[in-house]
Amino acid sequence: MLDFGWRAPAMALVPLMLAACASEPPPASLQAARVQVGQATAPTPDAQLHLQEAREKLNAAEQAAASDDMAEADMLAQEALANAQLARASVQAAEAEQAVRDVERAIQALRAETNPGAPPAAAAPAQPTGTR
Repeated sequence: MLDFGWRAPAMALVPLMLAACASEPPPASLQAARVQVGQATAPTPDAQLHLQEAREKLNAAEQAAASDDMAEADMLAQEALANAQLARASVQAAEAEQAVRDVERAIQALRAETNPGAPPAAAAPAQPTGTR
């Protein structure tokens, strides 16, 4: 019979020690940012700007994760996620503004239809919703 003595318990610890030395997994925010940036569209100039910033932050997060700097990767991934969400919000705001203009045109058309002899009402100028 073989007697390994102290070596058997020491050998059992080797896999545990190797697992402890393994690099930390990438943060969950990195995967979330990959999905959001990948799904984002940018039909407006504002959205294009925000999406470009999101892509740059995502690339920097990927590089940080590849260098095992998971804290930096997490921070950059969260920034990329925020920029992708901002791009989406910018698109939604532009769509809402277009919907308001469409409704205003429809109201004008209905007024003209119901009162054909009256001069067309002047539409109030659209107010900007925010600074750009």
